[in-house]
Amino acid sequence: MKYKCNDCEHVFEGSSYTTACPECESNSFIPFKNGNGGGWLDKIKEWIKNNKLIAAVIVVILFLIGCPKTDDIEIDIKQQFSLEFEDKTNYFIIHLKDSLGNRVPYLSSTYNFLSLSATIESEDGNTYRVKVKKNKIEICSAGELEITYKTTSSSGLLSLTGMYTGVKTIAGVNPTKQVGECMPNVVLGNVYYNESICTIVVRVLEGIGKAKISINGKNGNYQNSSSFNTDGVTIKNFDIWYYPKGFKNEAVQYKDFDKQKVIDDLNNKSTETSGISPDAFKSDLLKMINLVISGDNNSAQTIYNRLSQYVTDGQMVLLNGDSISFWTLMSDLDSENLINIQPNISNVKAASQGCNNAFTFDLSL
Repeated sequence: MKYKCNDCEHVFEGSSYTTACPECESNSFIPFKNGNGGGWLDKIKEWIKNNKLIAAVIVVILFLIGCPKTDDIEIDIKQQFSLEFEDKTNYFIIHLKDSLGNRVPYLSSTYNFLSLSATIESEDGNTYRVKVKKNKIEICSAGELEITYKTTSSSGLLSLTGMYTGVKTIAGVNPTKQVGECMPNVVLGNVYYNESICTIVVRVLEGIGKAKISINGKNGNYQNSSSFNTDGVTIKNFDIWYYPKGFKNEAVQYKDFDKQKVIDDLNNKSTETSGISPDAFKSDLLKMINLVISGDNNSAQTIYNRLSQYVTDGQMVLLNGDSISFWTLMSDLDSENLINIQPNISNVKAASQGCNNAFTFDLSL
């Protein structure tokens, strides 16, 4: 017959004459049966208790197998490359080379972190942007070729060795035939919100008048301007792309600016820019109505004229249960019995993000 000690949980063989646990000499024990505290878990516990050294060795082995060192993981994932600029006379091919000096076959997933771009300063002093197709740079003119690239991926897992700085200048390129087209070189600069004119400004440092810019994505509305209306612009849809005029298929994304700051400045702009806040708008609207009720139509008209610049075209109000346009409110009030009118104004909200903020509101009289 088997018993289980209540103090040390040792399971042991005994008889009806057993008086103590052979492991701890406790007198507190109960009959032990499978299914009543004697399942597989208890068997494992009992085995571990009786084979502590072997159990410890097994745990260590499992830990080493399941949890390799962090350094080993980084060695398997992080990759560093060197660069090779192969001159093919009419174009250059950029090769990544691994730690053994072997060329890495072109794959966009590997090469894209370089973000290759290139310009040529021609012999006549003009600077042109040249086409980059995968890792091939086309030479459209004789002159000095400047290739720019990034030295590490955004994740940091792919990078160049420290000797590469992001710019490679090659003087005296002279193609035997023109490959591709020389595009106007466009260089964008700082992007910011201009609260004085309520627009987002994208500065063009080079190629003024030759840049087509969109602030709402690759397939957005491109314009030959550096100042953009902010209506509807949010952090989700604010995405700058540009291309040299006449080369729409060469559009590239622009990220070298603080996107969050632009949106924060846009969203945090003071309503004082428009000359009035929502609370002040509500207060003046109520004052205007009370002046009408008191018979001072001239003073009421002055306030009405000033508030009109902040009211949307489709704003409606309720007058004695009838829906009328805000724009006919003053004349409609003249024809009403104003003694029992009780103005109720609520839900005053900014309706747009442009200059001279418009407001929507609920007004019943």
